[in-house]
Amino acid sequence: MSICIKIDNLHASYGAHRVLNGLSASIPEGKLTAILGENGCGKSTLLKALCRLIPSPAEVVSICGSPLSAMSQRALSQKISLVSQFTEPLPLSVFEYALLGRTPHRPLFSLSDSNEDKALTNSILSHLGLSHIAHKALSDISGGERQLTAIARAIIQDTPIMLLDEPTANLDLRHQESIMQILKSEISTHNRTVVMVMHDINLASRYADYLLLIKDGTTFNEGPASELLNADLLSQLYQLPLRTLSDDKTALYIPNN
Repeated sequence: MSICIKIDNLHASYGAHRVLNGLSASIPEGKLTAILGENGCGKSTLLKALCRLIPSPAEVVSICGSPLSAMSQRALSQKISLVSQFTEPLPLSVFEYALLGRTPHRPLFSLSDSNEDKALTNSILSHLGLSHIAHKALSDISGGERQLTAIARAIIQDTPIMLLDEPTANLDLRHQESIMQILKSEISTHNRTVVMVMHDINLASRYADYLLLIKDGTTFNEGPASELLNADLLSQLYQLPLRTLSDDKTALYIPNN
């Protein structure tokens, strides 16, 4: 298994409040890794630390074999794209927002967008079924469309690593399936490494290749999803008795009450 992100004893805090307490993990390349754990355990904080959005000792993280501490912000933005849980309705159109993904690849001091970048943006928006709203304002589209636009921007950024913070939260079933299928396609077609914070265990069981389980700011367990997805381990993680409902194709994890 080729390792894409290596984390060794990572700590991170918000002021005096420590959130990550010596977390270590090895994220495999070209797989969909789901990060699971209770609210407040440090899942979103980990994504922010990987993007240097919060202070943390960057020397304990390596990205594609290079120390995070040695990367400029421009170089890091060429390696990692981030889709936050909520996309702010900036005063931009869908096309303009998606085109921002090309910013790390522009020549330094360039303020204009190339025809190639515009063509790529149109192509990705078309591929994701967003062409019909390309010139609408972000504030005038639905939450599902806004989340899909954020994923389009990340794809247009063309990074080997995509980090996503609950990209399917508050979306209907159709949009959830659409987003997960798009991400799996990016992995199979472009060998991207996708790391997702998730709360839906059953969605993770259907799509994740690898799991990172976090509890109290540190690694509770990690490994292939096929090995870690079981009611006993998940019950310990969430401090809630769970049981499994399964057939020949899938397994569901539900409260045991």
